[in-house]
Amino acid sequence: MSVLIPTFNMRGTLLRALASLRLQRFEDFEAIVVDDGSTDGSAALVARCAGTWGASRLRCVRLPRNLGRGSARAAALAEARGEFCAFLDADDWLLPHKLEAQVALLRAEPACALVDTGFAVVLGRAEAEARSVREACDARVLGVATLDAAGPAFFRHLRVGPMPVRSPTALLRRERAAKVGFDARLRRGEDFDFITRYLLGQTYARLPALGYVYQADSRLQLRTYGASSLAGTYAALKHLRRQPYSACVEVGRRLGKLPAYAGLFALGQQARLASHGLRPPTDAERATLAEAESAIATASAQLGQA
Repeated sequence: MSVLIPTFNMRGTLLRALASLRLQRFEDFEAIVVDDGSTDGSAALVARCAGTWGASRLRCVRLPRNLGRGSARAAALAEARGEFCAFLDADDWLLPHKLEAQVALLRAEPACALVDTGFAVVLGRAEAEARSVREACDARVLGVATLDAAGPAFFRHLRVGPMPVRSPTALLRRERAAKVGFDARLRRGEDFDFITRYLLGQTYARLPALGYVYQADSRLQLRTYGASSLAGTYAALKHLRRQPYSACVEVGRRLGKLPAYAGLFALGQQARLASHGLRPPTDAERATLAEAESAIATASAQLGQA
């Protein structure tokens, strides 16, 4: 399996992302970091970690300059050699069971093209003065999205519309992903474009539990939301001939969000925007997040000293 990690000047969080990967119960993977023109020493950090893991387990591909996320993800996918592909953004982290559960489901369901997991959105970092990691984690969790089900749920994606899964939470089949490919012209919104094309006409599954944690801080910028909406508009227009009604509805939905984004940012409601559609975590989910973050902090320190 291949884990694809694009990064641009995210050295401060990249070590945590790699530590969360190192703690995965499923260990048969290669991690490919694509340095999209970073100037903060990210490539040197990956090289140092690779000295501990081994070059066959962790390697870095450096782009000549910052080309944007579409190019970075395309370069990572071109390097992948595993049967499956997973994504990990450099400022996010995984819960230890994520890849193990997803691989098991894809192997058990040959007709399934992709498996998704629940996720949490957090803001800020654990403060040293907090009485415990649990307390710090509680204060930062904006919300979670999981299935209220005992087991996986299966869906079929048939039309252009709101992205049915968040790409970083997904595990998918590399062979199909390579055929679909990322649009290297897109600096943002490449995930909506890719997932839409990858899933059209395909069956996918969702696992009920948390597996992925989004660190929202770097995403809480009006230009980020605006650029993603415009890129998603372009991606929807690609399907105008095949699905004119659905494509037009999606274009209208995305363009209609732009004034709403501007208004929410003007009112200082960025955190509310980031938590839209999420629910408060349960006590069990808070405990799971706090336990994982504590383990990742320890692993990060060990990797940093390697």
